[in-house]
Amino acid sequence: ANTAFALHLGVKPDEAALGLHASRLFPPARQNLLRHYAEGALGGATQHFELPHRHDADRVTEVTLVPERLADGSAGGLFMVMTDITGRKQAERQLQNSVSLLTATLEATADGILVVRADRSIATFNQRYVQMWRLPPDLMQTHDHRLVLPHVLDQLADAQNVTAKVEALYADPIAESSDVLQCKDGRIFERYSRPQLVDGVAVGRVWSFRDVTERVRAEAALRAADERHSAIVANMIEGVIVRGRDGLIVDCNPSAERMFGVAREQMRGKPSPPCGWPASREDGTPVPDFQRAAHAALSSGKLQSNAVIAYRRPDGGVVWHLSNSQPLFQAGDPLPVGVFTTYTDISAHKAAEAAREALEAQLRESQKMEAMGTLAGGIAHDFNNILAAILGNVALARDDLGAAHAARQSIDEIGKAGERAKHLVQQILAFSRKQPQQFARVPMQGVVDETLAMLRATLPAGIRIEPRISAAPCVVHADATQMGQVLMNLCTNAWLAISDAGHAGMAGAIAVRLDEIELDSAAALRFGAVAPGTWVRLTVSDSGKGMDAATQARIFEPFFTTRQVGEGTGLGLAVAHGIVRSHGGAIAVSSAPGKGSVFEVILPALKAEAQGTAEAAARAAEAPGAPARAPASAPTGTPAGQHVLYLDDEPAMVLLVKRMLTKYGYRVSAFERPAEALAAVRADPGAFDLVVTDFNMPGKSGLDVTREIAQIRASLPVVIASGYITDELRAGAAQLGVRELIYKPNTVDELCQSIARVLQTAQD
Repeated sequence: ANTAFALHLGVKPDEAALGLHASRLFPPARQNLLRHYAEGALGGATQHFELPHRHDADRVTEVTLVPERLADGSAGGLFMVMTDITGRKQAERQLQNSVSLLTATLEATADGILVVRADRSIATFNQRYVQMWRLPPDLMQTHDHRLVLPHVLDQLADAQNVTAKVEALYADPIAESSDVLQCKDGRIFERYSRPQLVDGVAVGRVWSFRDVTERVRAEAALRAADERHSAIVANMIEGVIVRGRDGLIVDCNPSAERMFGVAREQMRGKPSPPCGWPASREDGTPVPDFQRAAHAALSSGKLQSNAVIAYRRPDGGVVWHLSNSQPLFQAGDPLPVGVFTTYTDISAHKAAEAAREALEAQLRESQKMEAMGTLAGGIAHDFNNILAAILGNVALARDDLGAAHAARQSIDEIGKAGERAKHLVQQILAFSRKQPQQFARVPMQGVVDETLAMLRATLPAGIRIEPRISAAPCVVHADATQMGQVLMNLCTNAWLAISDAGHAGMAGAIAVRLDEIELDSAAALRFGAVAPGTWVRLTVSDSGKGMDAATQARIFEPFFTTRQVGEGTGLGLAVAHGIVRSHGGAIAVSSAPGKGSVFEVILPALKAEAQGTAEAAARAAEAPGAPARAPASAPTGTPAGQHVLYLDDEPAMVLLVKRMLTKYGYRVSAFERPAEALAAVRADPGAFDLVVTDFNMPGKSGLDVTREIAQIRASLPVVIASGYITDELRAGAAQLGVRELIYKPNTVDELCQSIARVLQTAQD
């Protein structure tokens, strides 16, 4: 035994030379094992086995028994070699663990792995590689790349190009590569290749294949969605602004650039577009802050919808927007990373709302004025009967009393008051649009010139009239007298406004302007429900004290006045309003306290072809058979004994007319009910020479009575008296052959002259 053997046994070297019994070499538990291997070695076969170290269980000893051969070939003994193989065993275990770990790693990865040697033979692979390329299991067991590669290439859409890339890689053993493989069935693989180096020398190559089909499709779908989203946002009519987490603008669409008049580069990094944001609306109420809704969406993480904002354009106009702010989130982040805000231009909607509100206000005003007009017309009708009775009895009283009677002065004063009352009724009827009108082609320059000439004679010396009359024709279809009355009333109102302002010496100016204008849809809204087109405009401006909004809302109401009792009736503007409306026109007023007032009257301009039509209509109105006004000098002479039937539902008028006509030598049959009058005509149709009937009566109108009389005796002349003579009454009277229409409050003489004229015409 050598020294190493002695040390291995744990004995002294000199003891190793002594004859040691084999039983001392191994523990008792291993004696049988030793005997087994010793017998085998003595039988002639070399034996190898491993045993734990005698003194250290963590170490391993490898024992080799070699037989000693004698000359005769028999075994004379055994050579025993004992080797400490602990390090080698540990290395083997580490290698086995590494291989097991590598195998587990290869099988656990989602990628397909193929490892080839330098000669391209297959060293190893995982099952994912087999599954991805759909390879038969027995094919891979051959580890022959020449059999596997054709099966792989057959699945590729571009096998020739892939083959060229593989050959290029093998031509450069240390090169790395990555590319994408497209399979014929639509699958997409990412391929990676890296060399396997040992001491800088390539001993093989590792191929990794990753199935990215779903990812590529998802990315393509996401790109398509992004492109669609970008196209949609870019082409949206609404403006879009995107803000970051800090509330600053990061992007916007072209509509936002156009909407706010600011380029994208100028918006980025700012909290809002650099525009003029009004602090308040036109009516003084505050406008919501532009950034408030977007910041609320960022702080709350909730949609902020239907926020109204406004900004002021460089030209001073206010643009209204409706905004919706949607917070933006990223996966895993509970807080918004930004906000997506859309802006819809609602300026037209706001303008339409304002126009609708204005029209509704005008409609309410129109309905109010219409109701007042109806009320005024009804009052005027009843008052006409009273006035006719007063004026008629005044005329009779004058004749009865004579010029020298002491009561004659009182009677004359009653007559004057009645005439003033008659004029007041005419103004009420003009307001209610029930006064007789004589329409014709009227050049407004002449009307304005004549009216201003009369005004200059009546206005105080300190009041200046500043006319600006257009050279354009300014022709309208109107009643010239009533147009003059409109201008007279407006100028009188201006004069009184100047006096109310307390100008020194009653000084002030009234500007009168006449011109033609073209109204578009927007401008027409200022005058209410009028159509766009050509209009003749008459403007009266004063330098008076002006009016507040509450006063402006009531100026056209009858009997409304801001002056003291006795300084005006409050009918001037109401009458002007009624006349203008009856002519198809409109009045607009603008005023403010301390800034005077401007009244604008517009009337439809008469075009050239319409002027000819108006002139023909005027000539037709004067044709024979049409009811006409009483001429300035009526025929006199009253054939005695002619029989007149008078019908009126007002007892005072019946009594008055009967007395009056009887006084002038007529035989009179007077009735208060239409049925009684018609019964008298039926009883004796030839007994009457003339019928005078009131128009407005309960049960039957004067036209109804005329129609029934024509059925009884067509040649019996009929005269109709009315407190207001409308165009409809004129047309109906002409159709039924009524001889004349008499304005009821006219004097007794005028009524008698009209009766005499009709009777004279009937005799001729």
